[in-house]
Amino acid sequence: MNLSAKEISKLPNILDVMEILAESENSDRIKNAQELHPWKMLEEGHYMPIASDNDKNLVKFLPTGPCFGKYYRGQNQYYSCCKPTLLRKKALNDRMLSRLKANEFQIQILTHPIIQELVQHGVDVNLEALAQHYGFDTKILDLTNDKWVAAFFATTQYKDGDYYPVGSDFGEGYGVLYVAKSFLKPFNSANFELLMARTDSIGFQFFPRPTSQSAYGFLMNDGENFDDSVLFDKFFFRHDQKASEWVFEISYRQKKYFPNDTLTQIANCILQDNGVSSDAVLRCQKYDYPKSSVDELKEICVSQGFEIYDHSKHGFSDEMIKNDVEEWESYGRNVFAHKTITPRLVSSYQK
Repeated sequence: MNLSAKEISKLPNILDVMEILAESENSDRIKNAQELHPWKMLEEGHYMPIASDNDKNLVKFLPTGPCFGKYYRGQNQYYSCCKPTLLRKKALNDRMLSRLKANEFQIQILTHPIIQELVQHGVDVNLEALAQHYGFDTKILDLTNDKWVAAFFATTQYKDGDYYPVGSDFGEGYGVLYVAKSFLKPFNSANFELLMARTDSIGFQFFPRPTSQSAYGFLMNDGENFDDSVLFDKFFFRHDQKASEWVFEISYRQKKYFPNDTLTQIANCILQDNGVSSDAVLRCQKYDYPKSSVDELKEICVSQGFEIYDHSKHGFSDEMIKNDVEEWESYGRNVFAHKTITPRLVSSYQK
């Protein structure tokens, strides 16, 4: 889709779109008030427990939003073909090397004592979603239930490890927000059921980035194009430097959505390395390439100049673990418990 300079000038800016979406959220809340339970109408800042999609004995704690079933995706440029990072790679060897790194990352997550505590309490830890949000290639496309998070990604450019607000000279001069369609009676809608089935619930994971971004994901398959989805509307907007800077400032200059944590350090080290551990190869074969042998994966690694270590080089240090546990014990666990909506779960989880 190519817009002329005149057509772009007539588009709203991102703040205009935010006002339109706020009105739409309020309208949906009023129309759906009789059908939706009150706990689905809460403002941000809480967690709502639901059963895991994969194991009903596990629970996810989802960040609540102002409008149930409303999801957003922000892009600073419009692409007629929109796919997750992994599915953009055509070479099978490139995909495999990406999956090796994602598996290395997931192995390290499971060694963290706080993650182990959450698992013991029946909390579903979404390893693939964590990999997605810490920079690894997956089949998940980012969504959020917070329109301001979508606005941030729609009005910033990632460069050299940081985000910067963009002006009218960026790209083609306009961006796009994808917005899940409104459903007047969501639980009687086949499309709404399809939306919920395709949307990956991430929830509280201890490591703060997914929660701070009110993160969700849209599960994609080879050959699919998100831009063709009948579940989302598109809102085009013109880039405007002052509007972009305003959105950037309310994100605390990106720090709100990218808080410092130990997992970021682990992710960066793995992403920059040109090798993985033998354990990552075993895990990758088991979960991603069960029809291939471990030896076949190792041969591909060697042919691509990818090194295989006997043991991982990028685990959590004792100092990292000490700092995380101290923070968790001091206030992290209690904050999590008191933000959880169901009082019975709060009292049973607290030590």
